[in-house]
Amino acid sequence: MADSLHYRSSLDSNELESEKEELLLHSVKIVSLAANVVQLLGKRTLHPPRLFSPANAILEDELVQFGSSVKGTGFSEFQGPPSEENNRLWRSLYDNSIIGIPASEARLLPNKTASATPWLDAESSKYIVLFNVFHDLHCLHRLRQTIYYFHEPQFNSTHNPYSLYEGNVTAALHDRGGKMIDLKHSDHCIEMLRQAAMCHSDVTPVVYQYSEKTGRSTGRTGVLHQCKNFSKLQHWTKQRTVDVPDVWGRGPELGLCGVDDPETCIESSLRPRSIDLGSGV
Repeated sequence: MADSLHYRSSLDSNELESEKEELLLHSVKIVSLAANVVQLLGKRTLHPPRLFSPANAILEDELVQFGSSVKGTGFSEFQGPPSEENNRLWRSLYDNSIIGIPASEARLLPNKTASATPWLDAESSKYIVLFNVFHDLHCLHRLRQTIYYFHEPQFNSTHNPYSLYEGNVTAALHDRGGKMIDLKHSDHCIEMLRQAAMCHSDVTPVVYQYSEKTGRSTGRTGVLHQCKNFSKLQHWTKQRTVDVPDVWGRGPELGLCGVDDPETCIESSLRPRSIDLGSGV
């Protein structure tokens, strides 16, 4: 009887060890399969490196409470019909924002850019760039000037840009504010701003809150946003501005590709590169 029990005990022990080994083997297979899935997903998921910008190293995040500025409340000094004062404020946001960068940085740009000193050799030249945020602000300023032009108080049903310029609105706008506020330029600005908004895709939640004044819940756009420190970027930029040549000629250009070659741009920008340019401050 004892021998029978010993035999049964040994059998149970062997079965247990076998089950342990089988469980371990399954665990290894699961881990291996999971690793393969992760590797496969990694290959299929695009994680491009951050595109190079001379200002990458100085960018800082900050929290900013947006102003709503609707229904006659919370207006900022940038709003309202164009005046000498608010035009000056708008221009101060983007004036003197074209900078010169050395050849070592220009080579890393996703797109080629021209030299500010085309009479010098490629290595000695400074290369011209304008950060897109300043172009967007310029566009917004020109759009507000164009919109408000048609609402100026001297116009009425018979005395307006259409009658004064025989229907040539472009001529009317040029006469009022120069070529930067014509409809063609405005259309360009609207398209650039559309692409910029979609590119950055701000996912800050616009909330809905009850208003005692209206007796219903309404959307509140004056909420907290995570932003880049614009003042720091603007200060950094103004320390590096350059004069743009009046006459553009064929000079040295540096960068990964031309703007008319998007496939090469994307391909080149996805290649891993070692970038060590210091803090940039």
